[in-house]
Amino acid sequence: MNAIEFTNVCFSYIQEEQKENDKNFIHNLNLTIKENSFLALLGKNGSGKSTLIKLMFGIEKVLSGDIKIFNKPIDKEAFEIYKIASLVFQNPDEQIVADTVELDIAFAMENYSISSKEMNRKIDEVLEIVDLKNKRKDYVYSLSGGEKQRLCIASSLVLNPKILVLDEPTSMLDSENRNKIIELLNKIHSNGTTIIIVTHNINEIEYCNDI
Repeated sequence: MNAIEFTNVCFSYIQEEQKENDKNFIHNLNLTIKENSFLALLGKNGSGKSTLIKLMFGIEKVLSGDIKIFNKPIDKEAFEIYKIASLVFQNPDEQIVADTVELDIAFAMENYSISSKEMNRKIDEVLEIVDLKNKRKDYVYSLSGGEKQRLCIASSLVLNPKILVLDEPTSMLDSENRNKIIELLNKIHSNGTTIIIVTHNINEIEYCNDI
């Protein structure tokens, strides 16, 4: 099954008046990403990697064409899509919304009316996955850069997404923490999650099966 489909997608940063095809930033893009892929999206700075995933999540709007996540059109079923696809930003400070680790992880579940009992179970489960179980009660400001990025990944996993997209998640980390994140993504992928990692670092594609 296809996890993501772009069909004849056109995009311009001048949304209202831009109609000339040769000036579109993206023109007639067709892209299919299979379920259970581990995909690396490579390219230089400014080549459109982040724009592509912003379109995927409806943060940017297409001029024309269609984008579907597991056959759901992003422009019509965004609320449902956010339960099956999660996005992790490059800078964790732009994504963390609460003062403590457990409250940050609980935030997404509160939006979907999940019970307190189930919340507590899921918080423990995702903290175990990202190796932060001993940090559950800690304040976010006390975490290292690598721990903050793992917290963002944990917060993105609580709704059991079928797709996890990460926009240059290691660019602000040292080599040790970078390796921890890549190994963590491999573990998550082995459990059946489709992973898309945006990067310009060729060394981060060791576990990827598509580029």
